[in-house]
Amino acid sequence: MASLVKVNCEYCGKERFKIAAQLKRYPRSFCSKECQSIGQLRRKLFTCVWCAVEFERPVSVIKKSKNGIFFCCQSHAAKYNNSLNPKRKRKPLLCIVCGVERKTGKRNIKCRKCHLKDAGLIIDRTLEEEFKLRGNRFRTATNIRQNARRAFDNSGRPKICVACGYKKHVEICHIMDVKDFPKNTKISVVNDVNNLVALCCNCHWEFDNGLLHLEGYDPSRTLLSAATTSL
Repeated sequence: MASLVKVNCEYCGKERFKIAAQLKRYPRSFCSKECQSIGQLRRKLFTCVWCAVEFERPVSVIKKSKNGIFFCCQSHAAKYNNSLNPKRKRKPLLCIVCGVERKTGKRNIKCRKCHLKDAGLIIDRTLEEEFKLRGNRFRTATNIRQNARRAFDNSGRPKICVACGYKKHVEICHIMDVKDFPKNTKISVVNDVNNLVALCCNCHWEFDNGLLHLEGYDPSRTLLSAATTSL
C-alpha cells in the first residue's frame, strides 16, 4: 500500500494527503482545481500600506521589494514616500530693486514692473553710469541695442534696408558708433532717431567694415538713394 504524506495547499494552506512517491514528480500541492488555477499563476494576497486594501500580485514582487511593503497603485506609493521624505520648498526669487517676489526665471534679476521702469530710465543715464550699473560691457551693449530698437519702433519709420530695400529682416544700426561717443554722453543722444538706420544683415556688415557709406543720410529722402557703396 502506498504511503501517504500530509501536505498543505500552496494557495489557501489547507491540509491534505498526497502519495509520497508523487512528491518528487509533482512537488507542488493544491487542495482543489480552483486553488491550482490561482496558485499556478503564483499570485498572493497583499495589503496596501496606505489604504489597507487587499489586492493580488505575483509572488515575484516579494523579491523586488526592498523594504517589504506593498501598495495597490503607484499613486498610493507616491503619497507614502512623499509623507516620509517631503520635498524641499523652493526659495522665493526676489527683485533686487523692490524686494518683491518675482515669477520670472533665474536670468531675470528684476520683477516685470521694475524692468519696465528701468527701461524708461535708461535714456536719462550716461554711458558711464550704465556701465557701472550693469557691471560689464556685454550687458551694457545689450541694453543700449534694445533701447535703440525700441526708439526706432516708436519713431514710426519703415523697417526697410536703406541700401538695398530688403524688408523681411532688418537690423537697427548706429550711424555713429557707440564707442565713438564720450563716456558722459546720455543714452538718449546715442539712441537718437537721427543716429539710427535700418540695414539688412549684409549691408550692416558692409557698413561696419567700411564698404558702405551713409554720409549725409536723410530719412526723408528716397531710401535707395541715401547710401553709396564703395568696392
